[in-house]
Amino acid sequence: MLSMSVLVWMGMAMASTTPERVLGPSPNLYDHFGEAVDIFESTAVVGEPEADDQGTNAGSAHILQEVGGIWSPTVELKAPGVGPSTRF
Repeated sequence: MLSMSVLVWMGMAMASTTPERVLGPSPNLYDHFGEAVDIFESTAVVGEPEADDQGTNAGSAHILQEVGGIWSPTVELKAPGVGPSTRF
């Protein structure tokens, strides 16, 4: 199976840098890793609304941290009390 990914550019002008590809933690293309992304300075939150860890399409979010130009996953967030088709 294929994994979803997000592309992150460093700096202010996207055209002046090469993006870094950050792969989703799940090998499932249909978990939709990267469907929603928010970045502030060196921290990004990436949504994976159809992750299946807590039931089919329960969803999760991932915190990515940039250190030395490399983006790495640090924490996976799961909403408490969610179930199938919640799409957190």
